[in-house]
Amino acid sequence: MEKTCHQCSAGFQITDEDLAFYDKVSPVFNGKKEQIPAPTLCPDCRLQRRLSFRNERCLYYRTCSLTGKRIVSMHASDAVFPVYEVGEWLKDHWDPLSYGRDFDFNRSFFDQMKDLRDVIPHFSLFTDSVSNINSDFTNCIANAKNCYLSTNAAYVENCYYSRGILHSRDCCDCLRVDHCELCYECLDTHNCYRCLFLQDSDNCSDCSFSTGLRGCTSCFGCQGLVQKEYCAFNEQLTEAEWKERYGQLRLTRPVIVESIRKSEELRLKTPQRFASLVQCEDVTGDRCTQSKNCQEVFDSNTLEDCVYCTEISDGLKDSRDCSVWGERSQLFYECQAAGTDGFHCLFCDQIWKNNRDLYYCIQCFPSTTDCFGCFSLHNHKYCILNKQYTKEEYEILVPKIIEHMRSTNEWGEFFPVALSDFSYNQSIAHEFFPLTEAQTKERGWRWYPEPVAAATNTNVLPDDIADVTDTLCDKTLSCQFSGKHYKVVKQELDFYRTMGVPVPMLCQEQRHKHRMALRRPRKLWDRTCMNCQKPIKTTYSPDRPEIVYCESCYLESVY
Repeated sequence: MEKTCHQCSAGFQITDEDLAFYDKVSPVFNGKKEQIPAPTLCPDCRLQRRLSFRNERCLYYRTCSLTGKRIVSMHASDAVFPVYEVGEWLKDHWDPLSYGRDFDFNRSFFDQMKDLRDVIPHFSLFTDSVSNINSDFTNCIANAKNCYLSTNAAYVENCYYSRGILHSRDCCDCLRVDHCELCYECLDTHNCYRCLFLQDSDNCSDCSFSTGLRGCTSCFGCQGLVQKEYCAFNEQLTEAEWKERYGQLRLTRPVIVESIRKSEELRLKTPQRFASLVQCEDVTGDRCTQSKNCQEVFDSNTLEDCVYCTEISDGLKDSRDCSVWGERSQLFYECQAAGTDGFHCLFCDQIWKNNRDLYYCIQCFPSTTDCFGCFSLHNHKYCILNKQYTKEEYEILVPKIIEHMRSTNEWGEFFPVALSDFSYNQSIAHEFFPLTEAQTKERGWRWYPEPVAAATNTNVLPDDIADVTDTLCDKTLSCQFSGKHYKVVKQELDFYRTMGVPVPMLCQEQRHKHRMALRRPRKLWDRTCMNCQKPIKTTYSPDRPEIVYCESCYLESVY
């Protein structure tokens, strides 16, 4: 079935497998199946809509609405709803059912959800207040110690300005790395030690300015090498030669700029793997591991029978259109941050731990089941708009609400962007689907005004970290790219000294944008291998300059 996206007007396909899935997850009440219709938005616009409900990196000081304590929050002080410090929100001294209300069949469902959202307490951060130590200025993080401005992370220590970082320590300015230590400006790396400006690499140590390395040690500016040692720009050197040229090389700013330039020149001459699919069977997408029977999945692992899923880890099965978290769960559709050990949840946002049969619920956890249109429930069952019902009452009322939603074209659609807690430019949707302020407002979505900082003198930063003193931490710096102000904290400065790299001249937000731009997009193109002409689905668009090979041709070129 060919459809046209209601938002971007792009054409997209609804397959027989899609229709079978929608039928499979359609809920049943009193023996009658409430059929889920095919989506009206294309997969990209559906993802954009879900991600607009997730703010990771825009953090603010504000007052806890319960205790009056000053807290760090992902909700600015002008949010219309109350915000509780996350530890207080999790306690049982407030009752989410006290905000319950009857369903009004004269109004749209989404309008009524907005009314509920505007009065019920929200938690301040997506954090684990018990397992985190000295990591207040972070978000979407657990089991963290001494971390600062890092998000979407777990089991980390001494990590700064990073996103998607797991089981790592002493890392700064990294994006999607795991089991790494002493790494700086690394992207999509696994099990690496003391590496700088490294991308798409595994099991490396003391490697810099390189891409696509596997099991390498002491490599500089290299591309696509496997189990090599003492190489520079893919030239084999002796240990003595390498140590003389690169072992004691001072990484001043000009040296870094030139090394990146030369490395990129070499990368464009080196065959690139069409996609990173490790231990995968019948999978299309990129940067996925140990998955089976999945289509268009990205940055995920151990998925099975999933379609259009991103940033999902550890055992999601038989699900579609899910993004950012969802472990050991099954039969999920159009969910964002769907937690762990869940079953059959549809159109939900932030439902964590042991939830099942939830529909259109937000921030409901743990062990909440059989609820419809609820917000911030804990261990509840048979609720609608936070009002308690019996099982019999619930099964009678929900089909009536669904029929009403059909009449308003709401049934089968995720929450609209306008219902998000966040303005569009506060959400991570803006990172993956950037829009201008004018474009955002044209769609009827909110835009959060950037604060205007007081003018400061432009700081001239030394090109060599050896020339920086601790007094730099007292200064307010101006980003050379955006003009935004930023500061360098002491632990960050100590890290730069350890790694021998200069203090960055860009603010942390701009550095993150630059890293994001280095990654391949979450979009597939039909191409042919540039060596054997075999058809491939790849995240390298046809107009990109790289030499793109299929899996077998790539392996032949590097081994």
